[in-house]
Amino acid sequence: MKKIVFVNQSSGYLMIDILNAFAESGYYEKIALIAGDVSGVERLNQQITISHITRYNRNSTGSRLASWIIGTVQCLFIILWKYRGYQLFLVSNPPTISFITLLCRNSYSTLIYDVYPEGLILGGFISRNSLINKIWSRFNRRFYRKARHVFTITDEIAVGIKTYYPNIKVKIIPIWHDMLKGVPKDKISNNFIISNGLQNKFIVMYSGNMGKGHDIETLVYVANELKDDKTIIFVFIGEGWKKKYITDLIQNMNLENCMILPYQTFEMLPHSLSAADISVVSAPVGTGHVCVPSKTYNLIFLGIPILGISDNDSAIYQFVERYDIGACFSKDNIKGISEFISTLKDRDDVILKYKNNSISASVHYSPVNACQFVNLLNVY
Repeated sequence: MKKIVFVNQSSGYLMIDILNAFAESGYYEKIALIAGDVSGVERLNQQITISHITRYNRNSTGSRLASWIIGTVQCLFIILWKYRGYQLFLVSNPPTISFITLLCRNSYSTLIYDVYPEGLILGGFISRNSLINKIWSRFNRRFYRKARHVFTITDEIAVGIKTYYPNIKVKIIPIWHDMLKGVPKDKISNNFIISNGLQNKFIVMYSGNMGKGHDIETLVYVANELKDDKTIIFVFIGEGWKKKYITDLIQNMNLENCMILPYQTFEMLPHSLSAADISVVSAPVGTGHVCVPSKTYNLIFLGIPILGISDNDSAIYQFVERYDIGACFSKDNIKGISEFISTLKDRDDVILKYKNNSISASVHYSPVNACQFVNLLNVY
């Protein structure tokens, strides 16, 4: 029987579904996970062993880099100590995890969510001519060449991978929505709305990472544009570099139609996500043209209209247009966004159309996709 260990510093429902698919396949005697934190661990098959490393810290560039490096070193020692005879399944979180293959003799496959060092270049952290880029790019050729399987989630990311090793065969498996449990039937029974006093409000929500590359401030300027409409409220949920900036911006503009909250508990998440009348999706700088933020798949499962803040060449724009589930605007189109929100507030028929289209689209992005990893690893 086979043995496999997965490495993913920040493991959410996608990782849980993949692990459970492997556990239920019957191909593996032992399955393990090395992670900093695991959201929804109670759903994890009891057959799976967890080894803990430092958590992914998004608070600043320095803390993010430190958590990557520390987590990578910890993974190396754990694998050498506990998992020498295991296959490795390396997820690109932390992105530096690929370097452990220089010292581990384990065979490995990899799932790439973000292409590095390209992500650091596009984010403005390093230059294309930097020594870091040259060394890392050269190493990538070796890493992809020696991998048993290279997986990713979009055609565009596959193209990015092939810039480092053109001959690599990249297997594309679309990600999927979480099978959220305990979603309230209506707003009257929604605990998030009740606990935050949001009854009779039209809720425009941003929920997720408030990273440096996200255009969240655009939503604050829209809130300022619509501040005279007391029925509309803008709810910001999450953590990250921009949280303080957004908080200060709201205070400086004296906006009373904005609410800032921390990440919600696992139990509250189905209530908070489903509370939105419109959910805002903003792709980080440098990634918008290659992938759709994963939370989008939860939103279409719930039937929430999407307001994308992105350019016309972005993946989220194409996704929203393809399924007709909302609208996308550039970050400087404050007037267009404001008019979209105001119009949607008074058009139940349009909201219903977006809802029905979203639920239909979600069929293509279900947890069944997780089984494709098992099949590909055990057929080829």
